[in-house]
Amino acid sequence: MTKQHLEFLAALINAAHNGTSAETLATMAAAYCADTNPRFDKARFLAACGTHPDDNNRRPDGKVARMYGLENHAS
Repeated sequence: MTKQHLEFLAALINAAHNGTSAETLATMAAAYCADTNPRFDKARFLAACGTHPDDNNRRPDGKVARMYGLENHAS
């Protein structure tokens, strides 16, 4: 990670500490990631955060079903 990435993470944590909503934080992170990675999948990221408006990525127990390969690991 670069200094720029760490500064962005610190800004997100500071915003969360000051009461910024999870939806806003996820949107800010998605915008940042999309700017730094042309292959970034914003909808998949927001679904993993639980903030995508069309979130069909939930199991009946409410947990995220698929999240960047983590579906193959024990939960």
